[in-house]
Amino acid sequence: DHGISHMRDKQFLYDGGIKVPLIVRFPDGSQNGAVRKDLVEHIDIAATSLALADIPIPDRVQGRNLFSSSHEPREFIFAARDRCDETVDIIRCVRTDRYKYIRNFMSYLPHAQPNQYKDGKEILKRIKILYQAGELSELQARVYQSPRPTEELYDIQNDPYETRNLAGDPAHEEVLTSLRSRLYKSMIETQDVGLIPEPVLEEMGKEAGNKYFVLDRPENEDLIEELIGSIEAGEDGNIGTLTDALKSDQPAVRYWAATWLGVKGGKRAIDSLNPLFGDPSPGVRVAAALAAGRLGETEVAVKLLADHIDHPTVVVGMFAIRAVELLNPPNADQIPEVVAAKESPYEFTQRIANRIASN
Repeated sequence: DHGISHMRDKQFLYDGGIKVPLIVRFPDGSQNGAVRKDLVEHIDIAATSLALADIPIPDRVQGRNLFSSSHEPREFIFAARDRCDETVDIIRCVRTDRYKYIRNFMSYLPHAQPNQYKDGKEILKRIKILYQAGELSELQARVYQSPRPTEELYDIQNDPYETRNLAGDPAHEEVLTSLRSRLYKSMIETQDVGLIPEPVLEEMGKEAGNKYFVLDRPENEDLIEELIGSIEAGEDGNIGTLTDALKSDQPAVRYWAATWLGVKGGKRAIDSLNPLFGDPSPGVRVAAALAAGRLGETEVAVKLLADHIDHPTVVVGMFAIRAVELLNPPNADQIPEVVAAKESPYEFTQRIANRIASN
């Protein structure tokens, strides 16, 4: 396991979070003491287990048998981080034996977002106290700063603790471009649904019969590319592209367009967001309200968000109350819907409500 959940370890894609030793023991003692440096993914464990049990590995299994006589070590592995408990984030990475590329799709939020599980650890409490006192080094303080880099590139051989981000280094532009392309290609090929916001994914799953089948539908064939494009437009501050995307037939595209307009759009974006307050997708309504609140329309935004906290789709409610927390309006702890959420049947909505009440 990864040990305690430090700032850059468990739940994150630095090597402290994904470089976990794999120890194998054969009953007959064969290969005792052998050491290999292969890059391994979790899916390889499934394939290897089937092979060791003399069960044929189905063609659809993407993992590799690590002990096959024809085994070839992986050139690269992929890893992902999505929501952990009540803390929403979307991070992806690809790692070779030399380099690691990390893609932060929610770079407008700090690395160290609130999380009841992590924040209860004594080491995390101490780090936060030191940060507030200005006693952390620049490197240590990065976890609390936003925006964070959209891309991170590390030379693992020369920088094993991943402290020198080479993403902006012209000398590494070719490596950066290559690994970014590999990551996007993998996300498309494996039908990675991580860029579809959970409230929207729940709706799409009901229509498709299973949320992991949504990308099989013809109308969603190019959805991952569209979502990457919308997020990149937001990162680049391309207000025209984002405004056009608000009219997309895809609720996930509208969600990201609204989100990034709230981050980069300025006051002039509010008029474009207003129609989304009545969007058929509750997830889009929440995103539009949060965006408008960030741009100064706090009172209207908080009212709309409060109306969604008790939504029958529980992740909609969790996203709504997290949006209230992010906006941090006066007397948020006294909003009736926030007070009621302390008794929510959904644990993670409860956690955020209790955090608002304690601040």
